Amino acid sequence: MKCIYCGDSGPFTDEHVLTRAFSGPGEDWVLRDLVCDTCNNRFSRYERRWVGQPGLSEARIAHGPVSRTREGRAFQSHPSENWFLKAHDDPIYYEVDVLLGMESRLRVQVIATPDDVVVSAGHQDDLIRFQNAYTAFTQCPEITIQKRLQKSSRQYRVAVLDLEGPVRIAQIELRDKPAKAWLDRFPNGFFSGEQIRTDPRMSVDPTNRLRFRAKSLAEIPALLAKVFAKGKISSDGRSIQGGHYTLICREAADIPGDSPTYRAIAKTAANFAIAELGANWIAAPEFRPLLDFCIGKTNGSAKHPVVGIMPPNQLIGVRAIDTVSVDRHALALVSNGVRVVCLIRLYGGPVYRVHLGPAPAGSVVMERSVHIDYNGCGRVSPPP
Repeated sequence: MKCIYCGDSGPFTDEHVLTRAFSGPGEDWVLRDLVCDTCNNRFSRYERRWVGQPGLSEARIAHGPVSRTREGRAFQSHPSENWFLKAHDDPIYYEVDVLLGMESRLRVQVIATPDDVVVSAGHQDDLIRFQNAYTAFTQCPEITIQKRLQKSSRQYRVAVLDLEGPVRIAQIELRDKPAKAWLDRFPNGFFSGEQIRTDPRMSVDPTNRLRFRAKSLAEIPALLAKVFAKGKISSDGRSIQGGHYTLICREAADIPGDSPTYRAIAKTAANFAIAELGANWIAAPEFRPLLDFCIGKTNGSAKHPVVGIMPPNQLIGVRAIDTVSVDRHALALVSNGVRVVCLIRLYGGPVYRVHLGPAPAGSVVMERSVHIDYNGCGRVSPPP
């Protein structure tokens, strides 16, 4: 037994054909004993970027799936990675939660500006959650920097802070389990054509974990020192009247054609082909460039891009894709006997087109498709 993607001999874990973040409560559609743990975890990182793309994350909040939970709480993608509130006469960009029903609310956050510490909370209950997470952190001041994958194991880089005296990073360790607090880096080019202040800040996520956001880990000690100097953190919330603010969305940072998002889309197409036609079919040499692209070895064929996007109002000519409504997703695998293409449509939006490669010798014209009723039973047959 070898991994379909990298050829390793395991250990193996169940790999979802379409990420559960999109599939909903009625679907547990997996490949068993075909994808190794290392590739599976690599794909999870890619999928997080895909699920968090502006537009997709908001579509997921607006339409579903509604019952995906984490630790007993309703869980959506992390919308504060996308939405910010820009108030007039205020140089700070505040993170915003977009809640079910597309209601926007200021995320609780403590921001260290050059001159002061700014506290913002859209609701007092959020501030209580933050204070609890912050207290737990001061008792065990450790921050997960990033996940580091190795063969047959997962390890995390954890920064251990010394809070006695001047705040400093005492050491960085590799561990099998993450610390409860996390660092999310502000990326470069956060907003296209607009230079914003990426002040280091703390917030609490939907699962009550403390999140630090900064351009680098080195900014965290200074942030904490300012918070300690300020003393008690409190806020009465903030009310900004209509017409006095702008709600802006971060542009996607992915480079089209070669990015974690595009690799997640490509591996979903490969998984769908495996589920429909079997592991032996995808193991044909014609599809090796696709599988290599999925695990980051190559950018695929220069003549036929591995992944592209077709406009949402353009008819593809494949009924399963053209007729899908906003409350369903659709996947279709089609071939004219010369090449094989997979089409993926989510929330009635643009169609992702994945070129799997030239059709193996002896292939015939085919069309295999499936719909995902993501707030219902899961996979269903598309309309005739």
